[in-house]
Amino acid sequence: MKKIFLSFFLAVAVLLPMFSFAGVSDIYAYEDVWTPKSLQSPTAVFSKDYSTKHTGEYSLNIQNSEYEDTWFSKNIPVEKYTVYKVSAMVKYEDYELRQDSDGPSGANISIAGGWEVSEFYNKNSWKKIELEFNSGSRTSVEIQLRNGFFYAACKGTAWFSNVRIEKKDMTPNTNWNFLCVIYKNIDVTVKNFKRNREYHHQSGFSQEDIDEITSAVKQIKKTFGKISDNLMTVATLSVFVVDDAITSITGKYNGGFCIEPEDIKETLDFYLSRNSYDQIIIVAPLGELANGWDGLGGSFYKNIGFAQVSHTPDEKMGSDEFPDAVFIHETLHCLESRAREIKNIADLHDARKYGYSGENDWIEWYGDYMKNALPDDKGLPKEVYYVYNGKYSLISSDMSVSANVSSYNGSTDDKIPK
Repeated sequence: MKKIFLSFFLAVAVLLPMFSFAGVSDIYAYEDVWTPKSLQSPTAVFSKDYSTKHTGEYSLNIQNSEYEDTWFSKNIPVEKYTVYKVSAMVKYEDYELRQDSDGPSGANISIAGGWEVSEFYNKNSWKKIELEFNSGSRTSVEIQLRNGFFYAACKGTAWFSNVRIEKKDMTPNTNWNFLCVIYKNIDVTVKNFKRNREYHHQSGFSQEDIDEITSAVKQIKKTFGKISDNLMTVATLSVFVVDDAITSITGKYNGGFCIEPEDIKETLDFYLSRNSYDQIIIVAPLGELANGWDGLGGSFYKNIGFAQVSHTPDEKMGSDEFPDAVFIHETLHCLESRAREIKNIADLHDARKYGYSGENDWIEWYGDYMKNALPDDKGLPKEVYYVYNGKYSLISSDMSVSANVSSYNGSTDDKIPK
Protein backbone atom coordinates (compact mmCIF):
# COMPACT_ATOMS: atom_id res chain seq x y z
CA MET A 1 0.00 0.00 0.00
CA LYS A 2 1.37 3.38 -0.91
CA LYS A 3 2.19 5.87 1.76
CA ILE A 4 -0.74 8.16 2.48
CA PHE A 5 -0.20 11.73 3.54
CA LEU A 6 -2.18 13.99 5.88
CA SER A 7 -3.42 17.29 4.57
CA PHE A 8 -3.87 20.13 7.02
CA PHE A 9 -6.63 22.31 5.69
CA LEU A 10 -8.29 25.30 7.34
CA ALA A 11 -11.57 23.84 8.57
CA VAL A 12 -14.49 26.13 8.15
CA ALA A 13 -16.33 24.32 10.93
CA VAL A 14 -15.37 23.60 14.50
CA LEU A 15 -15.48 20.43 16.59
CA LEU A 16 -18.20 17.91 15.88
CA PRO A 17 -20.88 18.20 18.59
CA MET A 18 -20.23 16.19 21.73
CA PHE A 19 -22.77 17.07 24.37
CA SER A 20 -26.04 18.92 24.70
CA PHE A 21 -26.19 21.75 27.22
CA ALA A 22 -29.42 23.09 28.69
CA GLY A 23 -30.24 26.54 29.98
CA VAL A 24 -30.04 28.76 26.87
CA SER A 25 -33.30 30.53 26.13
CA ASP A 26 -34.83 31.08 22.73
CA ILE A 27 -34.21 34.44 21.09
CA TYR A 28 -37.11 36.88 20.96
CA ALA A 29 -37.55 40.12 19.08
CA TYR A 30 -37.49 42.32 22.18
CA GLU A 31 -34.23 40.87 23.52
CA ASP A 32 -31.79 42.11 20.92
CA VAL A 33 -31.64 43.94 17.58
CA TRP A 34 -29.55 44.01 14.44
CA THR A 35 -26.88 46.71 14.73
CA PRO A 36 -24.94 48.33 11.84
CA LYS A 37 -21.15 48.00 11.92
CA SER A 38 -18.16 48.28 9.62
CA LEU A 39 -14.57 47.07 9.47
CA GLN A 40 -13.51 50.58 8.41
CA SER A 41 -15.05 54.05 8.71
CA PRO A 42 -17.93 53.69 6.27
CA THR A 43 -19.77 55.94 3.89
CA ALA A 44 -22.33 53.18 3.69
CA VAL A 45 -26.01 53.69 4.44
CA PHE A 46 -27.88 51.18 6.61
CA SER A 47 -31.68 51.11 6.54
CA LYS A 48 -34.94 49.21 6.67
CA ASP A 49 -36.45 48.88 3.20
CA TYR A 50 -40.23 48.53 3.23
CA SER A 51 -40.55 48.38 -0.58
CA THR A 52 -37.80 45.93 -1.61
CA LYS A 53 -38.30 42.72 0.33
CA HIS A 54 -38.93 39.06 -0.29
CA THR A 55 -41.82 38.64 2.11
CA GLY A 56 -42.67 40.17 5.46
CA GLU A 57 -42.73 43.80 6.54
CA TYR A 58 -39.29 44.92 5.36
CA SER A 59 -35.72 43.91 4.48
CA LEU A 60 -32.41 45.11 5.88
CA ASN A 61 -30.47 47.18 3.36
CA ILE A 62 -26.76 48.07 3.13
CA GLN A 63 -25.60 50.47 0.42
CA ASN A 64 -21.82 50.55 -0.11
CA SER A 65 -21.09 53.64 -2.20
CA GLU A 66 -17.35 53.05 -1.77
CA TYR A 67 -15.36 49.81 -1.47
CA GLU A 68 -16.47 48.66 1.98
CA ASP A 69 -16.87 45.69 4.29
CA THR A 70 -20.06 46.40 6.24
CA TRP A 71 -22.69 44.45 8.13
CA PHE A 72 -25.65 44.27 10.46
CA SER A 73 -24.78 42.21 13.53
CA LYS A 74 -26.63 40.50 16.35
CA ASN A 75 -25.22 38.70 19.37
CA ILE A 76 -27.09 35.52 20.22
CA PRO A 77 -26.67 33.00 23.05
CA VAL A 78 -25.85 29.46 21.90
CA GLU A 79 -25.58 26.08 23.56
CA LYS A 80 -22.13 24.52 23.51
CA TYR A 81 -21.35 21.91 20.86
CA THR A 82 -24.60 22.53 19.03
CA VAL A 83 -25.24 23.01 15.32
CA TYR A 84 -27.10 26.11 14.20
CA LYS A 85 -28.27 27.36 10.82
CA VAL A 86 -28.75 31.01 9.86
CA SER A 87 -30.52 31.71 6.57
CA ALA A 88 -31.77 34.74 4.65
CA MET A 89 -33.24 35.67 1.31
CA VAL A 90 -30.81 38.07 -0.39
CA LYS A 91 -30.50 40.12 -3.56
CA TYR A 92 -27.91 42.57 -4.87
CA GLU A 93 -27.49 45.54 -7.22
CA ASP A 94 -24.48 47.25 -8.81
CA TYR A 95 -21.84 44.82 -7.55
CA GLU A 96 -18.22 45.90 -8.00
CA LEU A 97 -15.24 44.19 -6.38
CA ARG A 98 -12.10 46.11 -5.51
CA GLN A 99 -9.30 45.03 -7.85
CA ASP A 100 -6.82 43.99 -5.18
CA SER A 101 -9.41 41.87 -3.36
CA ASP A 102 -9.11 38.19 -2.58
CA GLY A 103 -12.76 37.88 -3.80
CA PRO A 104 -15.40 36.88 -4.39
CA SER A 105 -17.62 39.10 -2.28
CA GLY A 106 -21.12 40.51 -1.99
CA ALA A 107 -23.97 39.61 0.35
CA ASN A 108 -23.17 36.85 2.85
CA ILE A 109 -23.82 35.59 6.37
CA SER A 110 -20.78 35.25 8.62
CA ILE A 111 -19.73 34.84 12.24
CA ALA A 112 -17.60 37.60 13.77
CA GLY A 113 -14.02 36.83 14.67
CA GLY A 114 -13.27 34.08 12.15
CA TRP A 115 -13.79 32.62 8.71
CA GLU A 116 -17.16 30.93 9.12
CA VAL A 117 -19.12 32.28 6.16
CA SER A 118 -21.93 31.34 3.79
CA GLU A 119 -21.71 31.59 0.02
CA PHE A 120 -21.31 35.08 -1.46
CA TYR A 121 -24.16 36.40 -3.59
CA ASN A 122 -24.19 39.46 -5.86
CA LYS A 123 -27.01 38.95 -8.39
CA ASN A 124 -30.17 41.00 -8.91
CA SER A 125 -32.70 38.31 -7.99
CA TRP A 126 -33.77 36.83 -4.66
CA LYS A 127 -31.87 33.76 -3.49
CA LYS A 128 -31.71 31.89 -0.21
CA ILE A 129 -28.25 31.67 1.39
CA GLU A 130 -27.44 29.91 4.64
CA LEU A 131 -24.64 29.35 7.09
CA GLU A 132 -24.47 26.19 9.17
CA PHE A 133 -22.03 26.31 12.07
CA ASN A 134 -21.09 24.39 15.19
CA SER A 135 -20.93 26.49 18.36
CA GLY A 136 -18.08 24.42 19.79
CA SER A 137 -17.10 25.76 23.21
CA ARG A 138 -18.75 29.13 22.59
CA THR A 139 -21.74 30.33 24.62
CA SER A 140 -22.57 33.24 22.29
CA VAL A 141 -21.81 34.25 18.72
CA GLU A 142 -22.12 37.46 16.74
CA ILE A 143 -24.03 36.83 13.52
CA GLN A 144 -23.33 39.22 10.65
CA LEU A 145 -25.53 40.02 7.64
CA ARG A 146 -22.64 41.26 5.57
CA ASN A 147 -21.86 43.27 2.43
CA GLY A 148 -18.20 42.47 1.70
CA PHE A 149 -15.64 40.35 3.53
CA PHE A 150 -12.06 40.31 4.78
CA TYR A 151 -9.74 41.31 1.92
CA ALA A 152 -12.80 41.53 -0.37
CA ALA A 153 -14.29 45.02 -0.07
CA CYS A 154 -16.99 45.80 -2.60
CA LYS A 155 -19.41 48.45 -3.83
CA GLY A 156 -23.11 47.78 -4.26
CA THR A 157 -26.41 47.39 -2.46
CA ALA A 158 -27.39 44.26 -0.54
CA TRP A 159 -30.84 43.34 0.79
CA PHE A 160 -31.43 40.75 3.53
CA SER A 161 -34.97 39.45 4.05
CA ASN A 162 -36.63 36.60 5.96
CA VAL A 163 -33.71 36.05 8.34
CA ARG A 164 -34.10 32.82 10.30
CA ILE A 165 -32.01 31.19 13.03
CA GLU A 166 -32.52 27.47 13.65
CA LYS A 167 -31.05 24.96 16.10
CA LYS A 168 -30.46 21.30 15.36
CA ASP A 169 -31.71 18.44 17.53
CA MET A 170 -28.48 17.18 19.11
CA THR A 171 -29.53 13.62 19.98
CA PRO A 172 -26.37 11.66 19.05
CA ASN A 173 -25.94 8.41 17.17
CA THR A 174 -22.95 6.62 15.69
CA ASN A 175 -24.44 5.48 12.37
CA TRP A 176 -22.78 7.54 9.65
CA ASN A 177 -24.01 8.47 6.19
CA PHE A 178 -21.22 8.58 3.58
CA LEU A 179 -21.23 10.36 0.23
CA CYS A 180 -18.69 9.16 -2.34
CA VAL A 181 -18.43 11.09 -5.60
CA ILE A 182 -16.27 9.60 -8.35
CA TYR A 183 -15.23 12.08 -11.03
CA LYS A 184 -14.70 10.13 -14.21
CA ASN A 185 -12.74 12.84 -16.02
CA ILE A 186 -10.34 15.73 -15.41
CA ASP A 187 -9.60 18.43 -17.98
CA VAL A 188 -7.76 21.28 -16.31
CA THR A 189 -4.96 23.77 -16.87
CA VAL A 190 -2.98 24.76 -13.77
CA LYS A 191 -0.37 27.43 -13.17
CA ASN A 192 2.92 27.36 -11.27
CA PHE A 193 3.46 23.72 -12.13
CA LYS A 194 6.66 22.35 -13.63
CA ARG A 195 8.91 25.39 -13.39
CA ASN A 196 6.10 27.93 -13.28
CA ARG A 197 4.72 27.00 -16.67
CA GLU A 198 1.08 26.37 -17.41
CA TYR A 199 0.32 22.68 -17.50
CA HIS A 200 -2.69 21.00 -19.06
CA HIS A 201 -3.84 17.71 -17.56
CA GLN A 202 -6.52 15.53 -19.11
CA SER A 203 -7.32 12.08 -17.78
CA GLY A 204 -10.24 9.72 -17.28
CA PHE A 205 -11.33 6.48 -15.64
CA SER A 206 -12.49 3.51 -17.66
CA GLN A 207 -15.60 1.61 -16.66
CA GLU A 208 -13.30 -1.06 -15.20
CA ASP A 209 -11.68 1.62 -13.03
CA ILE A 210 -15.09 2.85 -11.87
CA ASP A 211 -16.19 -0.68 -10.99
CA GLU A 212 -13.00 -1.36 -9.01
CA ILE A 213 -13.18 1.94 -7.11
CA THR A 214 -16.85 1.37 -6.31
CA SER A 215 -16.19 -2.15 -5.09
CA ALA A 216 -13.34 -0.96 -2.87
CA VAL A 217 -15.17 1.96 -1.29
CA LYS A 218 -18.19 -0.20 -0.52
CA GLN A 219 -16.00 -2.28 1.80
CA ILE A 220 -15.97 0.55 4.34
CA LYS A 221 -19.51 -0.39 5.40
CA LYS A 222 -18.06 -3.53 6.98
CA THR A 223 -14.58 -2.29 7.84
CA PHE A 224 -15.46 0.64 10.10
CA GLY A 225 -17.75 -1.43 12.28
CA LYS A 226 -15.26 -4.29 12.43
CA ILE A 227 -12.11 -2.38 13.34
CA SER A 228 -13.87 -0.05 15.82
CA ASP A 229 -15.92 -2.77 17.54
CA ASN A 230 -19.00 -0.86 16.30
CA LEU A 231 -18.03 2.39 17.96
CA MET A 232 -18.63 3.76 14.46
CA THR A 233 -20.81 2.15 11.83
CA VAL A 234 -21.79 3.12 8.30
CA ALA A 235 -25.56 3.28 7.93
CA THR A 236 -25.62 4.35 4.27
CA LEU A 237 -23.04 4.76 1.52
CA SER A 238 -24.13 6.67 -1.57
CA VAL A 239 -21.80 6.37 -4.57
CA PHE A 240 -22.29 8.67 -7.56
CA VAL A 241 -20.28 8.85 -10.78
CA VAL A 242 -19.98 12.28 -12.40
CA ASP A 243 -19.26 12.25 -16.14
CA ASP A 244 -18.62 15.99 -16.41
CA ALA A 245 -14.91 16.76 -16.10
CA ILE A 246 -13.37 18.69 -13.24
CA THR A 247 -12.16 21.91 -14.87
CA SER A 248 -10.81 23.81 -11.85
CA ILE A 249 -8.28 22.60 -9.29
CA THR A 250 -7.05 25.35 -6.96
CA GLY A 251 -5.66 23.49 -3.94
CA LYS A 252 -1.93 22.92 -3.49
CA TYR A 253 -0.22 20.26 -1.39
CA ASN A 254 3.30 18.85 -1.18
CA GLY A 255 4.42 20.44 -4.44
CA GLY A 256 1.34 19.23 -6.29
CA PHE A 257 -2.33 20.06 -6.58
CA CYS A 258 -5.49 18.94 -4.83
CA ILE A 259 -9.21 19.56 -5.07
CA GLU A 260 -10.72 22.26 -2.87
CA PRO A 261 -14.43 21.94 -2.01
CA GLU A 262 -15.04 25.23 -3.83
CA ASP A 263 -13.73 23.64 -7.06
CA ILE A 264 -16.70 21.25 -7.06
CA LYS A 265 -19.14 23.27 -4.96
CA GLU A 266 -22.04 22.96 -7.39
CA THR A 267 -21.85 19.16 -7.39
CA LEU A 268 -21.44 18.93 -3.61
CA ASP A 269 -24.36 21.27 -2.97
CA PHE A 270 -26.53 19.26 -5.36
CA TYR A 271 -26.08 16.03 -3.39
CA LEU A 272 -26.07 17.67 0.05
CA SER A 273 -29.39 19.37 -0.69
CA ARG A 274 -31.00 15.96 -1.21
CA ASN A 275 -29.67 13.98 1.73
CA SER A 276 -27.89 14.41 5.05
CA TYR A 277 -24.27 13.19 5.02
CA ASP A 278 -21.58 12.98 7.69
CA GLN A 279 -18.53 12.33 5.51
CA ILE A 280 -17.62 13.18 1.90
CA ILE A 281 -15.10 11.19 -0.17
CA ILE A 282 -14.03 12.43 -3.60
CA VAL A 283 -12.18 10.20 -6.09
CA ALA A 284 -10.57 11.64 -9.23
CA PRO A 285 -7.81 10.73 -11.73
CA LEU A 286 -5.41 13.52 -10.74
CA GLY A 287 -2.37 11.55 -11.88
CA GLU A 288 0.86 13.57 -11.86
CA LEU A 289 -1.01 16.65 -10.66
CA ALA A 290 -1.00 15.03 -7.20
CA ASN A 291 2.80 14.78 -7.22
CA GLY A 292 2.85 11.54 -5.24
CA TRP A 293 0.02 11.72 -2.73
CA ASP A 294 -2.72 9.09 -2.84
CA GLY A 295 -5.16 10.57 -0.37
CA LEU A 296 -5.78 13.74 1.63
CA GLY A 297 -8.07 14.12 4.61
CA GLY A 298 -8.70 16.38 7.55
CA SER A 299 -10.63 19.21 5.90
CA PHE A 300 -14.33 20.04 6.06
CA TYR A 301 -17.12 21.40 3.90
CA LYS A 302 -20.20 22.78 5.66
CA ASN A 303 -19.15 21.02 8.85
CA ILE A 304 -18.86 17.68 7.00
CA GLY A 305 -15.58 15.77 6.79
CA PHE A 306 -14.02 16.14 3.33
CA ALA A 307 -11.47 13.63 2.01
CA GLN A 308 -10.13 13.01 -1.47
CA VAL A 309 -8.38 10.15 -3.22
CA SER A 310 -6.21 10.39 -6.33
CA HIS A 311 -6.32 7.10 -8.20
CA THR A 312 -4.31 6.38 -11.33
CA PRO A 313 -6.37 4.87 -14.18
CA ASP A 314 -5.69 1.18 -14.92
CA GLU A 315 -3.93 0.66 -11.57
CA LYS A 316 -5.10 -1.72 -8.84
CA MET A 317 -7.10 -0.19 -5.99
CA GLY A 318 -5.37 -0.94 -2.68
CA SER A 319 -4.33 -4.45 -1.67
CA ASP A 320 -6.29 -7.70 -1.74
CA GLU A 321 -6.38 -7.76 2.08
CA PHE A 322 -7.33 -4.09 2.49
CA PRO A 323 -8.78 -2.60 -0.74
CA ASP A 324 -10.54 0.22 1.11
CA ALA A 325 -7.46 1.29 3.10
CA VAL A 326 -7.13 4.75 1.56
CA PHE A 327 -10.80 5.58 2.25
CA ILE A 328 -10.49 4.43 5.86
CA HIS A 329 -7.26 6.35 6.30
CA GLU A 330 -8.49 9.68 4.97
CA THR A 331 -11.74 9.48 6.93
CA LEU A 332 -9.67 8.85 10.06
CA HIS A 333 -7.76 12.04 9.31
CA CYS A 334 -11.07 13.91 9.51
CA LEU A 335 -11.81 12.22 12.84
CA GLU A 336 -8.27 13.03 13.96
CA SER A 337 -8.84 16.73 13.25
CA ARG A 338 -12.00 16.72 15.35
CA ALA A 339 -10.34 14.74 18.15
CA ARG A 340 -7.57 17.30 18.58
CA GLU A 341 -10.22 19.73 19.81
CA ILE A 342 -10.98 17.31 22.66
CA LYS A 343 -7.67 15.85 23.87
CA ASN A 344 -4.04 15.26 23.08
CA ILE A 345 -3.94 12.31 20.64
CA ALA A 346 -1.38 10.35 18.66
CA ASP A 347 -0.76 11.20 15.03
CA LEU A 348 -2.45 8.83 12.60
CA HIS A 349 0.96 8.24 11.01
CA ASP A 350 2.50 7.04 14.30
CA ALA A 351 1.94 3.31 13.67
CA ARG A 352 5.67 2.42 13.63
CA LYS A 353 6.26 4.51 16.75
CA TYR A 354 3.77 2.32 18.62
CA GLY A 355 5.26 -0.93 17.28
CA TYR A 356 2.77 -1.86 14.57
CA SER A 357 4.92 -3.43 11.87
CA GLY A 358 3.39 -6.75 10.78
CA GLU A 359 1.51 -7.64 7.61
CA ASN A 360 -1.75 -6.42 9.09
CA ASP A 361 -0.17 -3.47 10.87
CA TRP A 362 -2.46 -0.93 9.28
CA ILE A 363 -5.66 -2.80 10.13
CA GLU A 364 -4.49 -3.48 13.69
CA TRP A 365 -3.26 0.08 14.12
CA TYR A 366 -6.49 1.64 12.85
CA GLY A 367 -8.47 -0.62 15.17
CA ASP A 368 -6.53 0.26 18.30
CA TYR A 369 -6.45 3.92 17.28
CA MET A 370 -10.24 3.98 16.90
CA LYS A 371 -10.88 2.01 20.11
CA ASN A 372 -8.51 4.22 22.12
CA ALA A 373 -6.57 1.07 23.01
CA LEU A 374 -3.11 2.67 22.91
CA PRO A 375 -1.05 2.33 26.11
CA ASP A 376 -0.84 6.10 26.61
CA ASP A 377 -4.57 6.73 26.05
CA LYS A 378 -3.87 8.79 22.93
CA GLY A 379 -6.36 7.07 20.65
CA LEU A 380 -9.55 8.67 19.39
CA PRO A 381 -12.14 9.63 22.02
CA LYS A 382 -15.59 8.12 21.53
CA GLU A 383 -17.15 11.57 21.10
CA VAL A 384 -15.73 11.93 17.59
CA TYR A 385 -18.08 9.17 16.40
CA TYR A 386 -21.20 11.07 17.39
CA VAL A 387 -23.24 12.40 14.47
CA TYR A 388 -26.41 14.40 14.69
CA ASN A 389 -29.08 13.86 12.07
CA GLY A 390 -31.93 15.45 13.98
CA LYS A 391 -34.29 18.08 12.62
CA TYR A 392 -33.92 21.84 12.92
CA SER A 393 -36.28 23.91 15.06
CA LEU A 394 -36.86 27.63 14.58
CA ILE A 395 -35.56 29.78 17.43
CA SER A 396 -35.75 33.21 15.79
CA SER A 397 -37.20 34.88 12.71
CA ASP A 398 -36.56 38.34 14.17
CA MET A 399 -35.90 41.23 11.75
CA SER A 400 -35.76 43.97 14.42
CA VAL A 401 -33.07 46.63 13.92
CA SER A 402 -32.01 49.64 15.91
CA ALA A 403 -33.99 52.79 15.15
CA ASN A 404 -31.05 54.90 14.01
CA VAL A 405 -29.58 52.58 11.36
CA SER A 406 -29.81 55.08 8.48
CA SER A 407 -27.69 57.66 10.31
CA TYR A 408 -24.87 55.33 11.38
CA ASN A 409 -21.44 56.63 10.34
CA GLY A 410 -19.10 55.19 12.94
CA SER A 411 -16.65 52.33 12.84
CA THR A 412 -15.73 49.37 14.98
CA ASP A 413 -12.45 48.01 16.24
CA ASP A 414 -13.04 44.61 14.65
CA LYS A 415 -9.81 43.12 13.35
CA ILE A 416 -9.14 40.69 10.54
CA PRO A 417 -8.60 37.27 12.14
CA LYS A 418 -5.18 35.71 11.77
